[in-house]
Amino acid sequence: MKTIYTLLALFMSMGLFAQEELTSFRGWEWGTSYNELESQLTPADTRTTLGMKPFHKIDEELNFEGIDVDNIIYLFKRNKFVAATVAMHNDHLDEIIKVFTEKYGEPKVVEAFVLTNHEWHIPTADIVITKIPSASNGIGVSVQIKGK
Repeated sequence: MKTIYTLLALFMSMGLFAQEELTSFRGWEWGTSYNELESQLTPADTRTTLGMKPFHKIDEELNFEGIDVDNIIYLFKRNKFVAATVAMHNDHLDEIIKVFTEKYGEPKVVEAFVLTNHEWHIPTADIVITKIPSASNGIGVSVQIKGK
């Protein structure tokens, strides 16, 4: 009987570590040079942090993980593709959390003042879904994926 429990624990732990790798976003590998992607990009009119430069992909379909979204921004730092941010309406929060939970397991939930983050820190990327409750336009969910 002890052997059965040991095998069961082994198979369960294998499932926990069989996470999908996230080495790219929409086919663009983390660290790809801006020069390689420049013809597909247009500057985004938005503020960023940490010295990143924001861009939109020209003629991009605004759909992410089967969800219609409002905005997708590609972020470059030192001329390298390092992160992407997806903005969507509050009513998609549970749906997008479920998508990432199925892929990467239960998130770490961090509450800071009025924001709530659901975070996954996997070997190839950090994923943070932020709920912004005070968004007057209904766009109150941000998904940021940052490559490592």
